[in-house]
Amino acid sequence: FEQLKQQAEEHCASAIGFIPHGKGGDMYIRFKNGSEIIFAGLDDVEKLKIVLKFSKNQFPYIASKPLHHSQTIIDEEKCILSIEVRPTYELSQLILSFGNDVEVLEPASYRDEIIKIITDSLKKYNVLQIGCTHNK
Repeated sequence: FEQLKQQAEEHCASAIGFIPHGKGGDMYIRFKNGSEIIFAGLDDVEKLKIVLKFSKNQFPYIASKPLHHSQTIIDEEKCILSIEVRPTYELSQLILSFGNDVEVLEPASYRDEIIKIITDSLKKYNVLQIGCTHNK
């Protein structure tokens, strides 16, 4: 895994959006354009424990219809659960499909990836101006 990751970063670092780290499973290289390369059968790509917080309205549905077989409720009162998965484009799309009914709490690297997707989307509608001030 480390050798493939290093080669990918050397040859196309500016195009890479995300490479999971760790042990167990397939290796995914996700590019900024949303495409992926999957290297099946690599045992050193870790499943991430992704911690999600749902709205009070959405949580009962998610609790009754799990997102993944690894789903564990961490705090029912606060509507927090976790799943252990390899992050994929499809997972990100699933999480984003819940809109403001979900927040990725952990890990920080995956939270940042979701934030970037949302931020980039808002920029397309000229709704988000980061670092800008308006003087009258």
